[in-house]
Amino acid sequence: MIILERDDELENLDDEELMSDLHYWKLELEKMRLLVEREINDYRVELAKKEIEFIERQIERISNELERRRREREAEESEGE
Repeated sequence: MIILERDDELENLDDEELMSDLHYWKLELEKMRLLVEREINDYRVELAKKEIEFIERQIERISNELERRRREREAEESEGE
């Protein structure tokens, strides 16, 4: 699990690491959402909501980087043809 603060940190990871992290963050997101649904303690719900926002940003960053790499590979392949 990698916590990403900047998008340029993604460039140092290979696709396998990114996919692994993406899977991890999606599981964490589901866990936090379930906690929010079941929790009656307002303080914990607020903390979980903040965690959800953070996790969603991580998922978006990783997904965007994987998509950028996919488009880059496709462009390179089409140039080679």
